[in-house]
Amino acid sequence: PRQQCQVYAYCGSYGICNDKSQPFCQCPPHGFRPWSRKDWDLKDYSGGCLPDSSVVLGVKSLGSCGSACLGNCSCMGYAHEESSNQCLIWSEEHVLNLQQLEGNNSEGSTFIL
Repeated sequence: PRQQCQVYAYCGSYGICNDKSQPFCQCPPHGFRPWSRKDWDLKDYSGGCLPDSSVVLGVKSLGSCGSACLGNCSCMGYAHEESSNQCLIWSEEHVLNLQQLEGNNSEGSTFIL
């Protein structure tokens, strides 16, 4: 590819790519934010955008994050980030462009559909 926007999923899920703007990737203007602001500041947009309609909970473990999802009939999937003890629950949304990270990679979150 000759331009960033020609690279498949360059801006990740829900990301909008525009070769004529800086930065190249943006989240939709209402109801979305970058998955990782730190990565976006480093110009790594592959994590995409996160819909604000998800719910972020402070829980202590992956198991309690799963229990929170099971207790929500509209829960489509959840992710638990160990470093911050945050549980993210998605409801009635499409989840796209998931990536498998290497086992020793601490940048990702445990994600369950």
